[in-house]
Formats: sequence, structure tokens, C-alpha cells
Amino acid sequence: MSPPEFIATKPFPAVCALRIPTSLKNQEIQMNEKLLVPAAEAAKMLSMGRSTFWNKVKLKQVPQPVKIAGITRWRVSDLRSFVDLSSRLDPAG
Repeated sequence: MSPPEFIATKPFPAVCALRIPTSLKNQEIQMNEKLLVPAAEAAKMLSMGRSTFWNKVKLKQVPQPVKIAGITRWRVSDLRSFVDLSSRLDPAG
């Protein structure tokens, strides 16, 4: 005996959206954010060129990368903290 087929007798109503609490929307947005970024993206986040970024990494003037399975990435949270701290230490820019 085969399973019964689903036959739609009426189209779904156009107004079937669920209201999602703002707190859940914010959590979903945070979950979709990247946790780790490659060097080119990290340099872009800090508004500098890739060579300048790598020079500053070598001199330990910017957050250091993490290596996972041989891949070098930067934590977005480290980069954001670095920008926040830098702006507090030198508010003029």
C-alpha cells in the first residue's frame, strides 16, 4: 500500500507570517555573523591594505590570528575589540 498523497484543496493564505520576537531576531542575526575571517577581510575591517596588515601582524600591533587545520583566520570579536580599544586610546583617529 502506497502512502497517501497530499493534495492541497486550497492555496495557503497569503497572511501566514509568524511574529518573531525582536530578541529572537537579534539572536538569529548574531548567529549568522562570521566568527572568523581571512587576512584580506580582516585588513578591510581595519581599513588598511593587506601588506600593511601583515606587517602589523608580524610586529604584533594588531590581533594575532588563530590557526585551525592549517588555515589562518582572525576572530571578528578580537578585531572589533581592537578597534574599540584603539578608538578609546586615540579618539582623534
